[in-house]
Amino acid sequence: MNKATETYDWFKKTGKIVPRLSLGTKAEGGGVKGTGKHNLTLLDDGKVIEVKDFQGNLIKKLRFMVEEDGQKYIYEFPILGADKNTPHYLLKAFAGLSIGDKFSLEMQMKNGRNVINFLSEATAGIDDEQGDGDSVQLDEGEGDEGVGSDSGDIPF
Repeated sequence: MNKATETYDWFKKTGKIVPRLSLGTKAEGGGVKGTGKHNLTLLDDGKVIEVKDFQGNLIKKLRFMVEEDGQKYIYEFPILGADKNTPHYLLKAFAGLSIGDKFSLEMQMKNGRNVINFLSEATAGIDDEQGDGDSVQLDEGEGDEGVGSDSGDIPF
């Protein structure tokens, strides 16, 4: 173990650095491979942050503090979906959560692309495709709610 790894591990252990939750890693030969199911607890209400995307444009994201097996992580996603006019598909899922709620996230391949499978008792009624009352699989672009000029201002 090198000194940088040792120092980083110390910061994580003391809570002075909170790592980002990673649902996938780069796969050999390209693409992204999921890291498996992450059983999480929501630790805060989240906050809106602004970051630059790869083209240098400012985008708004929601950032949450979550916990998995005693380790705190940051998890964030954009507020708007890829089309920039509809809410991001995870926004619908996280809207049903409260501090302390337990849920899981898992990256899975669906129709040739990666999607996040969201599972929570708190949001059991949201688009339950399996009909079993506790599974929510949301796909990017899902949702009829527009957030463009026709639907008023985004509340943030």
